[in-house]
Amino acid sequence: CSSDLKEEINGLHWACTSSCSLELCRPYFQAKWRHEQRVLDECAVLDSLRAELAQVQKETGAQVVGMGETLQDYEIAGVELCGASGEDEYFSADEDDSGW
Repeated sequence: CSSDLKEEINGLHWACTSSCSLELCRPYFQAKWRHEQRVLDECAVLDSLRAELAQVQKETGAQVVGMGETLQDYEIAGVELCGASGEDEYFSADEDDSGW
């Protein structure tokens, strides 16, 4: 926040008590901002690691194994709910859902 904005906010809340919404919400927003900064920092690390991996792949010609995941990799195979006959209203990742 700019100092002018801080002064304006403080001016509007000069007579507030500890039950002021600004005071009550401040810890939430401070924690939210810290979390967002941590996520941005982690994204920066991931981006640098991706760039480093791409450079190593370019230099060596190596390929990353296991990067060909599909939606089926996240489905649980062989699960039958309540003795169902295998037909339900849900589509598998490889089924055509054009009927929706």
